[in-house]
Amino acid sequence: MHEFSKLFIIGNGFDLSNGLKTSYKSFINSDFFAEFSRQGAGILDHLKSVSENSRWVDIEAELAVFSKANRLDENFRTDYEALKNALLNYLCEINKQQISTDSPASKLLLDNYDSDSRIVNFNYTKFAQSITKCPDKDSHNIHGNVDKRKIIFGVNDGAKISEEHNFLYKSCDINYGGSILDSWLGLAENIYFIGHSLGETDSFYFEDFFGKQILYDNKKTNISISFFEQSGFEQIDRSLRKITQNQVSKLKNKNLLTFYELK
Repeated sequence: MHEFSKLFIIGNGFDLSNGLKTSYKSFINSDFFAEFSRQGAGILDHLKSVSENSRWVDIEAELAVFSKANRLDENFRTDYEALKNALLNYLCEINKQQISTDSPASKLLLDNYDSDSRIVNFNYTKFAQSITKCPDKDSHNIHGNVDKRKIIFGVNDGAKISEEHNFLYKSCDINYGGSILDSWLGLAENIYFIGHSLGETDSFYFEDFFGKQILYDNKKTNISISFFEQSGFEQIDRSLRKITQNQVSKLKNKNLLTFYELK
């Protein structure tokens, strides 16, 4: 593979910036989740409780929490599959909507995207590829996409879950084939994180990359990270400190690190 100009890492903040209700909390408040809830599943009660007491919910993280506390729940596998299917149906409905190219996230992407760009999308939608007309060979949805009705939904390999629940691991999914992300991160001259918080659920994808950017005297990489409001910036800063083992200063010294507020 040869080096290329730009790599765009797209997170859920991108879809949210375009007015799409793709957050897990929106899903929990939807009729699709309500239909699943009539099964009276234990994981349902857990998610509803978390949602009612929090402004934000990470269902994948809560799957791990529930697994550890309910090792002997015989219905968990069935409930997990029903939950995954309900989420897929919900996102398929969202996927029918149109997005505006005037949103802050869309403008940042379109103003910088060119023919020598690649896109790695952490969303289940492909709106980023749609508005840029990025060819399939230059893009990758790391967790599957609703267009093919195949989504990879669960926890990463580092999550602590009961061994009986190994079906929760994303790497256990029959459709999981690894990712081209590692090699693309090493080849890109400019890397843009748009709507991606580098949060705990996905941070392991970037540990090797940021580790190399700190340890070795590689060429400086232009790394641009978008955020929403001051609280978003502070969350990203916390994530970077965890990923780099609190070596953010060294990361900035060895690279060109820029932050963009999406207003």
